[in-house]
Amino acid sequence: MKPQAVANSPIKIFAGTQSAYLGRMIAKSYGTELGKTTVLRFSDGEFQPYYEESVRGCTVFIIQST
Repeated sequence: MKPQAVANSPIKIFAGTQSAYLGRMIAKSYGTELGKTTVLRFSDGEFQPYYEESVRGCTVFIIQST
């Protein structure tokens, strides 16, 4: 069962580095591509993702396994 977009807004799907394959498969099932991201990594193991597409007015899904 696919989640429904809010008020028929466009859907954007982003995937973390460990979930790229799963994210691509989910995006494909929606007939779209993964959103573009850049990840800044810090020496302490933390990271900061940057979403290179506007998500204003969109329903956004972020796929990331732990």
